[in-house]
Amino acid sequence: MMCQIASKYLNSPAIQEDIDFAQESLQIKIRPDIVDVWKLSNGLFNDDGIYFFDTEIIKERNETNEVFEYTSDLMMIGNDSGGYGFFMKKNDFNDTTVYTIDVGAIGSIEPTVVAKNLEIWINNNFSE
Repeated sequence: MMCQIASKYLNSPAIQEDIDFAQESLQIKIRPDIVDVWKLSNGLFNDDGIYFFDTEIIKERNETNEVFEYTSDLMMIGNDSGGYGFFMKKNDFNDTTVYTIDVGAIGSIEPTVVAKNLEIWINNNFSE
């Protein structure tokens, strides 16, 4: 689906073993749009400190912030290096919206829409 990534800092693409590891460790099916990003770059970041998690860190960040304990429908896909996480619906693959929440308030406040589409958000260097 994604043919380019405008992010300044790209990593090597994830191999299928990396993607399988992430899915098995999270015990969920990873959204296809996230897998598409990983196949181009296993994690992304920019000069503003925005980090789109790679296959190795996504489980740890979701566990550390107790995302699945506080919200049943979201998964953290990145952060801003300043206390806010970026989230997407973990089971509704048709909803491409990216949300943000203060990681200290997960489950207690409504998420704010950052972008209506993951691909556009990434290709616009994490802005809409």
